[in-house]
Amino acid sequence: MGTVELKKGSAVACFGVFLALVALVILTNVFPTSTNKGFHFIPTVTFASDPLKFGENIGDYWNFFFGNTFGQIVSIATLVAYILGTIFVQSPDEDRITHKDVESDITALMRGLLIGLGSYLNLVLAENIYGSWFGSATHHSSIGLIIGIVLFALGILASIKAISQSSVYQGIIGWLDWFAPMSWPVELLGIALGLINLFFWLIGLLGVDWLKVTGDDNPSVDGSVQKRHFSMDWATGTFFMIGGLVSNLNFMKTAFNMGNLGFIYYQANKDFRDHEAGHNLNLFVFGWIFHLLGWLDEMIHSEALAERLASSHGNPSNNSTLEMWTT
Repeated sequence: MGTVELKKGSAVACFGVFLALVALVILTNVFPTSTNKGFHFIPTVTFASDPLKFGENIGDYWNFFFGNTFGQIVSIATLVAYILGTIFVQSPDEDRITHKDVESDITALMRGLLIGLGSYLNLVLAENIYGSWFGSATHHSSIGLIIGIVLFALGILASIKAISQSSVYQGIIGWLDWFAPMSWPVELLGIALGLINLFFWLIGLLGVDWLKVTGDDNPSVDGSVQKRHFSMDWATGTFFMIGGLVSNLNFMKTAFNMGNLGFIYYQANKDFRDHEAGHNLNLFVFGWIFHLLGWLDEMIHSEALAERLASSHGNPSNNSTLEMWTT
């Protein structure tokens, strides 16, 4: 399959980011999440001041998305933008001679909107969560605002092609994914799956090879997997577990990503590490809602919007791509 050339896409994506931010600031003031008065750019959200109050913080986190009008509208907007982006990316203009697809302006616009949504939500959540943790019961610490602005700035920079394709930039956002609140649901689920994989590995050591965290020694297995237990992509901060119950339950017999953790099928016949690292980069920029939608979309077809973006970082299946992470 071909490669989607952004051409005007970067400019259109940047415009999409701008539209998203304007709409979100308006939304913040029309549907406030607190009793704040006066015009403000960042809604105030209640979070426990103690990070160890795990259950309370999780409840506050989900309440932000589903317990108030602001969060509900933002979640729906993410869904709509993803659906429109992936619909129009399925029927791009195509040069039949060079086999290169051209990203439509609508897809580029939706990509920009999604970048704006994910980046703004990282700002809002980081300011409130880190501000509560490092502040007092009545006053947020400025640390939260600083962290939020950094995450926000790094996120919107992904709309600029020359920056998003920089290995330095990719390394920064890949490693910082752990600290981005919009990535946490995926990261936490990834940690849980990793622990499950390790637990069943202990059972596998008793003689159940399928449960062992290790790649098959069959010559047909790709060298990135063969006889290996773990792998690390230092360039993006993505750690991989090869084999084990969780990895081997993947009916597609490939690999999947949960942020900074990836799981590779023990008999994978291709090197999926770069591609899955691309999903880690996607997660930082677009957030967990996009990541979930991408997973559901991939169940329908391999040309999903999230897949094309990740394929620009690694394309073992030779699918069509959007030139976001590589040239």
